[in-house]
Amino acid sequence: MQRLRSIESGANQARQSLLLDSRILDLSSDVEAVRNQGAARAQLAELSQEFLDFDSATTATMLDAIAACDATTPADRLAALEEECRALGGVKVQRKAAQSRRDGLPSSDRKSMKA
Repeated sequence: MQRLRSIESGANQARQSLLLDSRILDLSSDVEAVRNQGAARAQLAELSQEFLDFDSATTATMLDAIAACDATTPADRLAALEEECRALGGVKVQRKAAQSRRDGLPSSDRKSMKA
């Protein structure tokens, strides 16, 4: 009987050890996810700074969506917002390049472009 109790006790300790190991792995995974999400939110905040002077309804909507992000925002939503920021950044660069080209034209050529 003593031997049976000893075997059961050893099995319980092994089970408890496995359960503890599993919980440690889960916690480690959760900590990594929170860190990644924090990094994604910081990246979004940095990207959004580029658009503060870009006046459009699309920009305002995007900035509002970024401002609404918190620790509960899903990673896929953060990734989608980052993609939108990058796309809008491309549009902004194209507009600035077009404006620079127009500014480089003589005034007579600019008048003919408006007509």
